[in-house]
Amino acid sequence: INPDAAEVLVKENIHYAAVRPIKEEDSFTLLVGNTFYMVKDMDYVFAPYPEEISLSSNRDVVAKKRITTFSKTEFQLEYNDILYYLLDEKRLEDARRFLDTQVRYQPESDEWAYGFADLGYTHLCNAEFDLALDCYRQARSIDPNNPASETRFFDVLVATNALAEARDYCRQQFSETSLRMYWMTQDVLLTNRLDGEDAANILAVQYRKALDKAASPNQMEWIDDWERWLMIDLAYQRDNLDVYLSLLDKNNPKEVFQAAISTTILPSPASYETSENAFTYFLVYLAAVRSGAENPDDYFNKAVRLTADPNSENLQELLQTSPLNTSSICALELDPVEKTIMLTALGVKYPQHRDVFFSLARRLNHYSLEFPHLFLRSLHES
Repeated sequence: INPDAAEVLVKENIHYAAVRPIKEEDSFTLLVGNTFYMVKDMDYVFAPYPEEISLSSNRDVVAKKRITTFSKTEFQLEYNDILYYLLDEKRLEDARRFLDTQVRYQPESDEWAYGFADLGYTHLCNAEFDLALDCYRQARSIDPNNPASETRFFDVLVATNALAEARDYCRQQFSETSLRMYWMTQDVLLTNRLDGEDAANILAVQYRKALDKAASPNQMEWIDDWERWLMIDLAYQRDNLDVYLSLLDKNNPKEVFQAAISTTILPSPASYETSENAFTYFLVYLAAVRSGAENPDDYFNKAVRLTADPNSENLQELLQTSPLNTSSICALELDPVEKTIMLTALGVKYPQHRDVFFSLARRLNHYSLEFPHLFLRSLHES
């Protein structure tokens, strides 16, 4: 019984052996955020492990189980470790209860703002936008200047269709951040969605004049480039592909790549061959399939290889399971745009799992209206 749900309990499993090393590994499970737990078959209950036990032979390995409080665990853990253990285990409800409890008992500490921001990002990656927004609001209430929540708070405002609040947030950032031109762009794009094309065009002109007035001569080229990309983003958001394509630089490999993907043409190798980005190759794979090019799986396989990460669960490992573990794949924590690209590619590659992958991809794709939103949307609707 844990009346105030504040104590963190630990179920431990350790091994005694006369000769080491052994293949068996010690392990633990955290019990977090509940007022009552049912545990069975514990060898030691809130008592220390003995230093020694008797074994029948030198080759014996004996496992012993114990439940104890977090402060007395055999494992070297800090309170922050609890949160990231729960996030790694995908125990998001437990993570939220843990954070709520810590804030209740340590209201003066602002370190939990990072925890709420991290939990919010996990929810964002899962397209659980309302839960994500609540976490980011909590992070900002603890520490309004917490950098972990700055741009992602904006993302979830847009994702939950709180566009007016998102625009107000943009305008608050102008004097508070070095990313002023980024926030100007977002302001214009939101105005386009809220008030229409004319209002957005007027605002874009006003921002250009303000930048010109404050700029030194050597900054003008930079401002010109900002304006060009603002017009590109506006055209894309308005589904005006003709204008979008006319504004892209035909001598810039990145923009040549975007033009090819946007018109469902297999990009030329020169536009992406130096890239080591997995999601670039997922897009090439999708364009290859859509355009009927030869050997599209070559691009898919390279993309998967590029996702390999020895330090975390990754797509390459998950695709080797049989049957395919779609829930674990969908739970991978990736940038939402990159995750949308990956899930779309997986839905095309594995048509038997298309509904699962496309369902999450559609939800993630609905709020970010920048490239490659339109291309992905066309695949989801086909």
